Amino acid sequence: MMKTTFYLVSLHVAVIAVNIYASSIVSDHAQTYFMQGAINEHHGKSADAITNYQQAIQYDSYHFESLYNLARQLHKQGNVDEAITYYETALKAHATCAQLHYDLGLVFIDKEAYDQTIYHLQRAIELYPRFTRAYVQLGNVLQKQGDGDKALQQYYKALEIAPHHIDTHIALEQLWYQQGVYNKAILHLQKSLNIQPHNIDALLHLAHILQMHNQEEEAIQTYAKILSLEPDDTAIILIVASNLKNLGKLDEAIALYQKVLEHNPEHEEAHIGLGFTHLIKGNFKQNGESNEHYTLSHYPAMHSSNNMQTR
Repeated sequence: MMKTTFYLVSLHVAVIAVNIYASSIVSDHAQTYFMQGAINEHHGKSADAITNYQQAIQYDSYHFESLYNLARQLHKQGNVDEAITYYETALKAHATCAQLHYDLGLVFIDKEAYDQTIYHLQRAIELYPRFTRAYVQLGNVLQKQGDGDKALQQYYKALEIAPHHIDTHIALEQLWYQQGVYNKAILHLQKSLNIQPHNIDALLHLAHILQMHNQEEEAIQTYAKILSLEPDDTAIILIVASNLKNLGKLDEAIALYQKVLEHNPEHEEAHIGLGFTHLIKGNFKQNGESNEHYTLSHYPAMHSSNNMQTR
């Protein structure tokens, strides 16, 4: 009897050992594929990374790191439904991961499933009460739903945790701007620029608000700063040129349009802008001919119309 019992116990131990060994092999394979996926992701090989993460999951269906990274990659590629599936599977493995709830909440924003977004962002905050970005995103969603007061509460909670969090100041600036409270919008823009003095988007918006409120000199100074930071960015140059034209700084606008055309003589937007600027300045004669080489021919539509009139 003792020999039989000993044999059964030994067999049971052996089975456990085999299962542990097999499980270890499976886990090693999953980890190997995960590591390869992480390397491919680091080198920008997204498709290969996705394949590696999927291979890892084939060995271990609840390999958390692979599920999470696969979901992130799929979300980046716009595969929202697949991303949600893998995020939700990852949650089964780690239901108390605040970052996971946060990321899943962001995916639901793309589907405009705001109730689910709010649930996951609130859950992220419950799990990690100092999750600044979660407060900001929750405020953004509440603002989209038209609840500006509740959005403000979330933004100010974020500022209590991180007074110099730039995304919070930008969110507050946009909220106040939409509500027409421009002095507060400017205040938060300036605070965001104190944190990131070279933030081009913030500078452009500040210049726009200043321009709207007839603070022309301040707007022009801000545009000059933008150009000093991005002297060769065509899109920025065209934005600034258009606004300087609207401010009556016609010579400065012309110089900027010409700068674009020096690098790209066929740039249509620059031709149109330059044509309109010369039209405002009066650099044309009644028959459409110009006193100089930079005529209305910069504006193809006008040039065509003029040719039709002279036939």
